Amino acid sequence: MMKKLAASVTAIAMAGSLFAGTAFGAELKMIVKGKPLVFASGTPFVENGSSLMPLRDLLIGLGVQASDIAWDGATSTVTAKYGDIVVTLKVGDKAIYKNGAKFKDLEVPAKQVNGRVFLPARAIAEAFGNSVGFDPATNSVIIEEAKGGSSAAGSGSASAGGSASNATAAATFKTKGGIEVTLPSTTVGAGQIAGFVYDYDPATGTVTLKLADGTEKKLTLVDATKLTFVNGHSYTGKQYKAYFQSGVGVVAAANADGSLKELKVVTLEITGVVEQVTTDSYDAVDANGNATKMTLTDVYVNVSGQSVRFTTSEALTVTPKVGDSVTVQGSVSESDGYVSGHLLSLKIN
Repeated sequence: MMKKLAASVTAIAMAGSLFAGTAFGAELKMIVKGKPLVFASGTPFVENGSSLMPLRDLLIGLGVQASDIAWDGATSTVTAKYGDIVVTLKVGDKAIYKNGAKFKDLEVPAKQVNGRVFLPARAIAEAFGNSVGFDPATNSVIIEEAKGGSSAAGSGSASAGGSASNATAAATFKTKGGIEVTLPSTTVGAGQIAGFVYDYDPATGTVTLKLADGTEKKLTLVDATKLTFVNGHSYTGKQYKAYFQSGVGVVAAANADGSLKELKVVTLEITGVVEQVTTDSYDAVDANGNATKMTLTDVYVNVSGQSVRFTTSEALTVTPKVGDSVTVQGSVSESDGYVSGHLLSLKIN
């Protein structure tokens, strides 16, 4: 019982820090290249921990002309052109395509609401050569032109001093306890590497990172390290060193002395068979200090012969049944021989 309670506390902490969506009841804002974005096509909303934006407003805010946004009703496909970059996506699908090649996956699939397409902003913004952050003080998504990255108005290669972003191949790793996890194809820029955090020592800040080619790197999380999480929230190493955990996928950039300059958390995929699904409600306090009820769903999944308890505070879009083969997007955590995980999204195979 104590281990289950401890795992619940861990899952709640991760849900609130690594993967949580917009603060409850707060109005989400977006600042694009220094200008507030006006939502004329619809109101942003949160689904499965991801903030969904009206696509047309986002594209126009990024500089795409209305005449360069096309909708194919027969295939439910949107095509947007800016400079020499053409981005396409399909409602109900996570995949984003850039100039005909898959660029990356959305956190949740694009969806149509009242005739308008909504989706998470990050992948679209990055496809057009921008970086995405979050300012918790103003509850604002911040989009800026990426430094040293590809420009939508250019050829897709980086400006002087940088190089174009590349997509890594998907890679499978095993945790210390033998749980098999997959890091999906991930976009990396100049000087970056993608991998799985196999171990982390909060006392020294040592991050043991396993890479797709089978090699291992030991890097150090320092006070100046910039950490960015799936929800766009950013912290410094000084703020977050004591709370960072192993069991996550990351894109990292290191300084010459082995210290981490930047570390961006990305989701892992874990596949297994559902053993049990339970739901519990708890008294909690929301981001505005108001009393609320928090509902936690636990999905117990047999992965690599071991039972992993994945927890989420968000409503599931699909309800798995015992015996279903599922793929979980999230992270895993091993402590004192007990394996738990945070569930960001889930699909039935």
